[in-house]
Amino acid sequence: MSDVASVPEFAARVAAALGDGWHAEPCHAQGAYVRHRNGRGLFLLALSQPWSARGRVQVTGEYPKGQERRRREVLVTVSAARDAGAVARDLRRRLLPAYEAQLAAAREAAARDAAEAADVERVAGLLLAAVPGAERLRAGVAGGEAKVRLPGHGYRHDVRVRSGLDGTVLDFDLRGVSAGDALRM
Repeated sequence: MSDVASVPEFAARVAAALGDGWHAEPCHAQGAYVRHRNGRGLFLLALSQPWSARGRVQVTGEYPKGQERRRREVLVTVSAARDAGAVARDLRRRLLPAYEAQLAAAREAAARDAAEAADVERVAGLLLAAVPGAERLRAGVAGGEAKVRLPGHGYRHDVRVRSGLDGTVLDFDLRGVSAGDALRM
């Protein structure tokens, strides 16, 4: 355990010091969220290792789904013993400017990912409509991809629909596919 008695209590004091629009949401004894009504959010976690970090709280930003890796890029640690007003000023100066820039980039990337996923779904739908008896596979499909099995052709004719550098692409082998099905595709 760390020397921080209660991160949720500390988060509540920090949220109050950050001011209007900020509120704390407990997560567990060693972690809590401080969120703003405009969608920004911070995650506070009590540090317990190394021993020199005892009594310190790591603060990172919250990001859209699929962009969580950015948490490692912008973070600060603060002493849980400091006054919440001083911690809030420190966060405004050291964390929030960099976090807000990263959050904007993360939201843009998430929007691009969503657009690419929608295009993958559109192309998979076109393929299903073009080949009678084709079926959508759900198991063993990576995120952001679709897989369609062509009828009567076995595993070699599972079509992978994915986003590529030049847009949505199909990966498949046409050996053994009837000429009519190949031309419709």
